[in-house]
Amino acid sequence: MVKKLQEILGNDFEIKEVTTKKNNYDAHGIMIRKKGESVAPIFNCEISKVTPEELAKAYFEIIADNDSIGAYANQIQDPCWMREHVYLRMTSDVQYAEQYLNKKVADLYLVPYIRFSESYTTNITPSHLHLLKVTENELFALAMKNMDKDCALYSTEEEELEYDIPMMAVTNHSTNLGAASIFCKRIQKRLEDIFPDGFYLIPSSIHEFLAVDKKISTPESLKEMISDINRDKVDVEDRLSDAAYCFENGVFLKTMS
Repeated sequence: MVKKLQEILGNDFEIKEVTTKKNNYDAHGIMIRKKGESVAPIFNCEISKVTPEELAKAYFEIIADNDSIGAYANQIQDPCWMREHVYLRMTSDVQYAEQYLNKKVADLYLVPYIRFSESYTTNITPSHLHLLKVTENELFALAMKNMDKDCALYSTEEEELEYDIPMMAVTNHSTNLGAASIFCKRIQKRLEDIFPDGFYLIPSSIHEFLAVDKKISTPESLKEMISDINRDKVDVEDRLSDAAYCFENGVFLKTMS
């Protein structure tokens, strides 16, 4: 039960078995707490013969009056709402990716997640497919469809950058977990129009990629720039890679280490 609940709710939640005193006997239950929250309901396992999915829903119902996460109670019970709020994030951490559904692209990983709000997201595990009522392939297709509405492309010319190279930033409208927007066909088509000779992609962070013209740059010339950006401007937990990438015949490829 604990393992299954952890898969459903994700690592933002602390779930553990606990023993409490009930009328002179030991009652065994399961405690669920969102990390950083004070509300931690305990469910009596000996009385409640429910599935992990039902217990997850019951948890959200119990804390529905708690302002911090009560708003998610109805959303997690609504497959239609959840399917409309599936997106993709990127990571280079294989151990992190393997905790969830994921797809490998070059040496990076796409991980689908539910965006409840700008500050609260939950990565999707295989157990979520039952709640969402979709297959894995359908889930990734839904995420790409949602991302296509949310992706954003803007010029970095107005920013104070140390490098005198024209670049375009690829992200989403909230500039949060937007690096995976590079896989949106609409973004790729726009970049092809801007850079007719092709473009390289700099993994600025998990939040964005920077696109630079192949005509005025090479993977070797970008190496120092990428290392400097990661070292000086990106928090360790937000870094993607020190490599440059590109698309060749629609395939996302790593061009250098």
